[in-house]
Formats: sequence, structure tokens, C-alpha cells
Amino acid sequence: MTSGNPATTTPAQAGRREWTALGVLMLPLLLVSMDVSVLYFAIPVEGNQHVGAMAIGILLAFVAALVSAGLVLRELRQSTGISGTHLIVAAEVVLVVFAFTYYLLAANSSSQMVGVSTRLDALYFSMTTMTTVGYGDVHASGQLARGIVTVQLAFDVLFIALLGAVARRRFAARGGGD
Repeated sequence: MTSGNPATTTPAQAGRREWTALGVLMLPLLLVSMDVSVLYFAIPVEGNQHVGAMAIGILLAFVAALVSAGLVLRELRQSTGISGTHLIVAAEVVLVVFAFTYYLLAANSSSQMVGVSTRLDALYFSMTTMTTVGYGDVHASGQLARGIVTVQLAFDVLFIALLGAVARRRFAARGGGD
């Protein structure tokens, strides 16, 4: 058995330590992801709400997205930058916020979203939009919904670019980049 000294650590031991450290770092991310998902499915929403209630719900969703974006930008301004974990959590919050918004639209107006009748449908649409897959089976048909999708697309481009920048910085810090 070798000691914890890096000079005497075998590559297999170093690999196990890296995987253990990764698992410890991923646990909080997994817990937060589960919390966000449970919250998304637990928030009570009734169809055919008053237009004012729907507007308040959409406004609160956008405030949550803006707060998330603000936190990401604040971390980016710090000298250490943003961690990949924080960026992924922020992206998930934005994904769920937009899914909630699409569900509110679909539940209150049959002319805004085509193919959204459940929360899972809305989450599916938000995810296909975020990943730029866009199968076409679910889509925005009303002007309000199309405007919201446009805002999500702008958020998604920003988050994907930031995730790439974080990955590049980490790769360069390990000596793998220029």
C-alpha cells in the first residue's frame, strides 16, 4: 500500500480519488436538481385562471430567470469566475422557469402552445428548445408564446456559451489548452 504522497501514488489510486471527488461534488448538484424538479411538479396551477393570475405567474417566472442570470453574471465578475456546477444549476432553474411559463400559457390559452397539455409536455418543450433539437411536435403558436420562446433562446445561447467558456478555462488550467 502506498502513502498519500503524490510521488508514490499509483495512477489507479489517483483515478479513484478523482472519481470520489467528482462524486462528492456531484451530490449537491443532484440534490438541487431534484429539488428544482420536485418544486416544478408540486406548484399548484389551475387551468382557466384569470388573465391577471396568469400574468403574475409568468412575471414571477421571469423574475426567477433574471435573478438566476444576475447571480451568474455576478459570479463571472469575480476573479475566480463561475463554477460549472453553479452554471448547470442556473441553467436548470432557467429551464424549469420557462417550462412553468409554457405550462401556464397552455393551461390558460389554447391558442398559445400546440402540444402542451401536461407539465411534462412543457418541460419536454423547454428542454428541446434549450438543446436546440426542436422536433416540431410541440411548438409556440401564439405571439406571446413565440416572444417567450425567443427570450428563452437568447438565455440558452448565453448559458451554452458560458458553459463552453467555463469548460475551456478548466481545461486550460489543467495544462491542456493554450
